[in-house]
Amino acid sequence: MTKFEDLPNEVIYEIFDYLDISHVFESFFNLNNRFKYLIINCPFVFKIDLSFLSKSTFEHLCKNLIETNKDRIISLRLTNPLTIDLFLSFFSFNENFIQLECVVFTEINFKKLEPILLTFSLLPRLYSLTITNNIEVCDSSEIYRLIFDLSHLKSCTISPKFYGGSLSLNIANRLYADDEFDLDNEYKKNLEKYYQSKLELIDFNQAEQSAQHINKWISNQTNNIRISSRRDNFPSSPGEITQF
Repeated sequence: MTKFEDLPNEVIYEIFDYLDISHVFESFFNLNNRFKYLIINCPFVFKIDLSFLSKSTFEHLCKNLIETNKDRIISLRLTNPLTIDLFLSFFSFNENFIQLECVVFTEINFKKLEPILLTFSLLPRLYSLTITNNIEVCDSSEIYRLIFDLSHLKSCTISPKFYGGSLSLNIANRLYADDEFDLDNEYKKNLEKYYQSKLELIDFNQAEQSAQHINKWISNQTNNIRISSRRDNFPSSPGEITQF
């Protein structure tokens, strides 16, 4: 009968890929030198859930895995005030977390959230953000302002205590231009690279049809939220600016 530790590296990596890396670390890192090497040098990106770890395991994980692999983390879950504070005592969110796409904060004090959101502007691939807290919030306007300043963000779910439920913010980017224009391919590439936005050419002379087309796309992206538009919103000449 084959023992688990006798499996080839490729098979073990396939198994690891189904698990959260923090659980892999906790279960296998100190098993023997081979598993320690495999974890440190694993070839895949990391999804890290720092829930339900002891303080010693948490610190060990930060020092031995996260510190040297910040550029390979694609998702991060921090689930209580102590965990959040402890993580921030080791790291700050900066451009080293180059692949970080999803962050979940649970039971975070909104007063501590503001400086964190300021650093999130340095994350080039942060597309999803979930925030919950159990402390009553009097004024969250600055929180929302900072969230909307995150240009790459596509989805945000916020559950402050005073709402009694969740508020979902789905952010959609798309540039519409008149089909009379022939826009440069490099410009289109930059739109996708820096703003995660695609370009679509439409006939602004067909004002109502264009408005319906744009509203339909926005509605699909933002859970049936739509914009109001009038014919006056559409340019009567190519040099005019369209504003909804």
